[in-house]
Amino acid sequence: MAATNTKLRIAVVPGDGIGREILPPAVHILGRLQSALGGFTLDFDERRDAGAAYYAETGRDISRDAFEATRRADAILLGAIGLPSVRHPDGTEISPHLRMREEFGLYAGVRPVKAYPNTPRRLLDERAKGTLQLFRKQAQLDGMRTLLQDGIEKVLAGHTDFKQVRSVCIK
Repeated sequence: MAATNTKLRIAVVPGDGIGREILPPAVHILGRLQSALGGFTLDFDERRDAGAAYYAETGRDISRDAFEATRRADAILLGAIGLPSVRHPDGTEISPHLRMREEFGLYAGVRPVKAYPNTPRRLLDERAKGTLQLFRKQAQLDGMRTLLQDGIEKVLAGHTDFKQVRSVCIK
């Protein structure tokens, strides 16, 4: 990697439950990558002032400071948000991440997927044999996972089989 020493600000929002367990190792791994690859610096800003536990303590789902920190960040590393026992008075889940998605135009969660040899196959269809490699793109709107016709171009932008996937998703 080039020695440009780009500094990237990462807002780390562990949230609740398992999010608080999985983000410290994730940050550690990112730090190891930074050391191994060089050429960039990751500046982590951990924000524990967001999520259902924070709401139970304060009546707010995220502090103003935490929300602005996520706005200023180059990336947001988001854990799990929500606890079964903590809800808004109307019964809906605590979800500051949905407000972030709307305000910042974050319309898709992108998750890498790879099949490794000698591991159980998760997809039983014979076409999934071999070296399945793809990115799972998921739109998130109003708390429900959905692909909407008017947003499909944004979600699938850059997909090599765009026309084929678009025709399947819009049907």
